[in-house]
Amino acid sequence: MLRTRRTSRLVALPLALGSASLLAACGGSASDGAGAAGTDGKGAAATPASAVFFVDGNTDTSSDGWKKATALGARFPGWPELVGKVDEALAKTEDGMSFNADVRPWLGGETSFAVTGVKVAGAASDDGPQVDWVAYVESKDDDKLKAALAKSADELRRSGSYAGYDLWAGTGTDEALRVAVGDGALLAASSEAGVRSAVDLREGKGESLADSDLYKDTLAKLPDDNLFVGFVDAAKARQLSQLAQGVAAPASGAAGVGALAGIEKLNDELLKGYRSFGFSFGAEDGGARMRMVSLLAEGDERPLGVTENFKPALTATAPSGSLVYVGFRDLGPMLQRALDVFAASEPEVGRQLGQLEAATGVSFTGDLVPLLSGEHAIYAGVGQPVAAALLLRPDDAAKGAATLKKLTNAATRQQSGLQFTPVPNGEGEQITQGGQTFGWRKVDDVLAIGNDPKGGEDQGGGLAGSDKYTALAEKAGTPDELNGLLYLDVPGLVTLGEAAEEGESRSPSDQKAIDNLKHLGGVLAWSVLDGDASTSDLFVEVR
Repeated sequence: MLRTRRTSRLVALPLALGSASLLAACGGSASDGAGAAGTDGKGAAATPASAVFFVDGNTDTSSDGWKKATALGARFPGWPELVGKVDEALAKTEDGMSFNADVRPWLGGETSFAVTGVKVAGAASDDGPQVDWVAYVESKDDDKLKAALAKSADELRRSGSYAGYDLWAGTGTDEALRVAVGDGALLAASSEAGVRSAVDLREGKGESLADSDLYKDTLAKLPDDNLFVGFVDAAKARQLSQLAQGVAAPASGAAGVGALAGIEKLNDELLKGYRSFGFSFGAEDGGARMRMVSLLAEGDERPLGVTENFKPALTATAPSGSLVYVGFRDLGPMLQRALDVFAASEPEVGRQLGQLEAATGVSFTGDLVPLLSGEHAIYAGVGQPVAAALLLRPDDAAKGAATLKKLTNAATRQQSGLQFTPVPNGEGEQITQGGQTFGWRKVDDVLAIGNDPKGGEDQGGGLAGSDKYTALAEKAGTPDELNGLLYLDVPGLVTLGEAAEEGESRSPSDQKAIDNLKHLGGVLAWSVLDGDASTSDLFVEVR
């Protein structure tokens, strides 16, 4: 288990990026300085280029990003109550200190936190490896910041100066903590060397994360206006993963060595194909957007799970009133690759798979992988009470239908009493259990598996032609070609939930939650492969 050293309450408060930013914004106060957006990179300029993980937040509540966020929040009926509670928390004094009195007067527009390394040998306790970290908090008034630090004498003591910065050291359980204040910044780190390095980097000595081409290339794929951004060096994360697996290995026991080795191999396979990861969150006029970008490593083989872009065709086959839609492709080849990696370290997996194939007459490689190739989709909509189906569009639909027949035959052999019958119209089989009819059917080049009797049929434009979906896709900026898609009709799901609860009493808190949910529109998420980068967006509409 990784651990970090404890920090002073005064230092920890602004370092709690999301909390501090949200509290400051909801409280209705605006920074009286120009502030800095999270993407301005002042935090990165005080962080070593060797950082494993980095997150940078916009704490300038007068910025356009925060104005848009508070405007979105104001659309929810529960917003005034939330603001009231936050205002109360901001003014609350604990041990002689409060956010309003001791943090707000000096807190500037940017806050960042980075993990710079992990130590294993010589760990100070049984808690596990020691995480080293460094943090930056912009200060708009160093004198007020120093006065606030002086009030925390039971946790921090003055320890001298360095390069024009005043230094503080932690006491008691915080004895490893080091803080430096100067030139419009609070710098904190888990060691004396760490805080001095942060000072040197700010003064232009050494290579900072802001100088890293990998960092800059990653953030260039993110939107310009964000509330926070993040960065992960994939190669270093892979090293930490291997380190964590090494620490966990002795506890697995001899019986679990093969399985653990297989998991390690699979995990390594997932990470080795990437150079970096980046992520961001921001507010827009019509909703909120989160983006994740992955820069791919050089080589012909793409990381596990990354597929070619495609133009969705099954959105026209899913019903126009679908409440949930998930589109993806080539699940079979991905499973095959994952199985090959795992089985290389755990041969028992291959032996058990062979036994299962012999018992069912269904080949994983020869039958299931082709069936689960091509485009896939899962949808759900209003039915009895829900109509749902898995849609498959393999290269050879006839072979896929034959595989489904093998699966139903195997099921009837394994469990007595199961009886599949032909579907009333067309090719397929069905079974009725507990009053619900479930089955599969082939319609042209589409295979539909589920309880929707119209699954796979021409839907007259389907979801792709519905006004609700197309309007949301235009607002969110969904591309025509992608390699993964998720759609949620939140109002429709709320209505379905209310119908299921008809006649039941509802608590006031549940009613408040429903009233707030009704101000959400649709949710769209997608991923796109663009050269050496894979980008994923999540857009939540707010009405």
